[in-house]
Amino acid sequence: MSALSQDLAWASATELAIAIRERRVSAVELTDATIARIEARDPSLNAFVFRAFDEAREAAQAADAASRSLVGRTVSDVERDLILDTLDHCLGNRTHAANILGISIRTLRNKLREYSDSGLSVPSHGEQRMAG
Repeated sequence: MSALSQDLAWASATELAIAIRERRVSAVELTDATIARIEARDPSLNAFVFRAFDEAREAAQAADAASRSLVGRTVSDVERDLILDTLDHCLGNRTHAANILGISIRTLRNKLREYSDSGLSVPSHGEQRMAG
């Protein structure tokens, strides 16, 4: 087991979250270290009945990719995409979208008016934006 795996094995969940946030370790590295520890220790412990290592690695890769996808983008672009994607998810229901986003309905309506005025497609209630 590597030194990284040993260090991560004794870290608290809070310490691991901070390490990921500060990019001292990636989600994939943490997942691989955890899997290595399970594979090393479980034969004597027999604690795991179901092992979803492939799924865990895929989820870690997706988390790392999502984090990288934000780099180089402005906060307003990320905010706009999050608002519009959430509104799509809610089929245009502004109240539900505002609740999910943790913002007031007034703030959401103001943002949507701003997006619409700039020429972006904003879904009506019961609709999603056109793909593309």
